[in-house]
Amino acid sequence: MDNLRGSKRPVETILVTKGNRALVAGGTNLTASNGNVNIADGQLLIGNVVTNKAITAGNTPTQAPIVRVYQGTNTSNDIPASREYPAAKRPYEVSGPILGNNVTVYTGKAYENPVRSAWTIGKASGSGVGEIVAADETAYTLNIALRGRRVDEFHSSVHGVPVMSYEYTTPEYSVLTAIADKEDHLIQNLAWKINRNSREFSFDSPSYGATFPVIALAIDSAGGSGVLLNSAVGTTIPIIATSAGNKGIIINDDYFATFAALIASGDVPATATVELIDVATAGSATCDQIVLVALDERLAIVDRNKSTKIRLEVGAIKGFEDSLVVASKSVDSFEGQGTYRQWKLFYDNTAGQRKYNQYRGFELQNIEYPDSLVPGEKYNAYIIEHFSSNHTDFTGISNSPLKTIILVPTGDTVTKASLEATLNPYLAPLPAVTL
Repeated sequence: MDNLRGSKRPVETILVTKGNRALVAGGTNLTASNGNVNIADGQLLIGNVVTNKAITAGNTPTQAPIVRVYQGTNTSNDIPASREYPAAKRPYEVSGPILGNNVTVYTGKAYENPVRSAWTIGKASGSGVGEIVAADETAYTLNIALRGRRVDEFHSSVHGVPVMSYEYTTPEYSVLTAIADKEDHLIQNLAWKINRNSREFSFDSPSYGATFPVIALAIDSAGGSGVLLNSAVGTTIPIIATSAGNKGIIINDDYFATFAALIASGDVPATATVELIDVATAGSATCDQIVLVALDERLAIVDRNKSTKIRLEVGAIKGFEDSLVVASKSVDSFEGQGTYRQWKLFYDNTAGQRKYNQYRGFELQNIEYPDSLVPGEKYNAYIIEHFSSNHTDFTGISNSPLKTIILVPTGDTVTKASLEATLNPYLAPLPAVTL
């Protein structure tokens, strides 16, 4: 296969579907009688280059030796409307010619949700060794270090790892009988110190900084009056009480995947709730664990760095060692696969520049060629690596590698089924792709 691919970089075509539509029916002409294109916006047509008609599911290279994959745009049915300033929009997008015998790789990449780095301090109550135990007049300290591509780049001049140390010294619990649960009192006060410096929350005092990309959750492993850790996307979780009111987070896809992985790790049970941290009433709840979750990097206005995740390293020292409490890495950070931002960056660096290559430079005068990617969408990808042999060099025929990438939203089941029913037979005997 390497001889067929050659050493040249493949030329990518990125096609993006939407609308949950089946492929254009077999036998349909690419062009209509009025000169428009017989493809809806975001719909696909796999066309026989010889007949200029859509192929039928089940066709093989015997029936259609050369095909192209077409994607409709919002001007497919009104070509005069494609004349937009400053860059006209194509009435359709199209792949390079795909010869059934010239396909080297056919594969699929399913969407995978990004996950944040998360650590757990202390075992759940009743699990024995490793539970957080609060002693009188003892300093409890957590060291939190940050790692990641951007972190390394920002601190590369000193080869350092940014570390924050948080400490809380407990009172003499034996004489403070009003504190019903001393472990809850310790956990809430230590978590409050971490959150007052988190950029997720803002406090009245400017001296708090609020720049550290970490949040601390006070966990009741058995379930208390707070919000379930494994709540659905869109649920609001109050985390900390401030003079400006309660502050918290809304569970998005990243948090949901992180909390699911946290529970799957076994470090936090499914019954766990996130309790409101309120130092005025600390000790009245039954929190027994602390969960630390990394925030994403903040993006610049024009940001081409693919990495957004921060990886935590946590050490439980001073005070925790007496009860054999350790900091457990419960969830590794993961950038995800198939996010809108990832494909947008890839498109801008490849296919986008082949359509209009002057958009890089002085960004305030940025002109970008229109694309079909939808912000916030999640994509499964079908990838066809193929080549054409239309050029000669001094040693004979020169193969020109091509790559056709078809992006289908994860919720688009109709397009997915129709595309696989057409591509899998046509590209056999390469293994079928089912996402």
